[in-house]
Amino acid sequence: MIRTLIVGGDHVGGRLAIRLADVDTVQYLDDDPVDATEAGVVGREVDITDRRQLERVGLDDVETVVVASETDSVNLLVSQLIRTSFDVDRVIVRINDPRNRGLFETTGVETVCVVDALARALEAAVVRNTEDPADLGVETGANEAAMDAEDARGVVDDDPTSVEPTTEPRSNRLDSRA
Repeated sequence: MIRTLIVGGDHVGGRLAIRLADVDTVQYLDDDPVDATEAGVVGREVDITDRRQLERVGLDDVETVVVASETDSVNLLVSQLIRTSFDVDRVIVRINDPRNRGLFETTGVETVCVVDALARALEAAVVRNTEDPADLGVETGANEAAMDAEDARGVVDDDPTSVEPTTEPRSNRLDSRA
């Protein structure tokens, strides 16, 4: 049984699969899952927008799916495909533009906003008055620190009112320019 399925996300999805593999039964689907498979995670090369390919993977026993591509419109499509075609208890979706949070939440998925998570991690670094630049470096552990429970607390945000109001008109079109 696969407890957690990571769908898409390139480096982010692969990194998440590697991190979860120590504590969970994980599988990673992407058009190029090499990073994760080289680290020992079960990875499959799949077009994540193709329902037939997802059916072949067998999502019947999956408890949680994390949809983590770099594009909000792809994440919306894939999360809806998974929610309507498979019996998955929990779907968590990466969103890249906080303005899209409300649209995703109307579909019944949980969201994690990359912009909010990064802002929280950077805020924590500033508040700690970090003098060591390695604390923010990509290769030196900032990604590790950002994923720690202390820095990532509250990242899954079920309150759409937590986004600053904007004077821009809402659009039904997804904007992933973040």
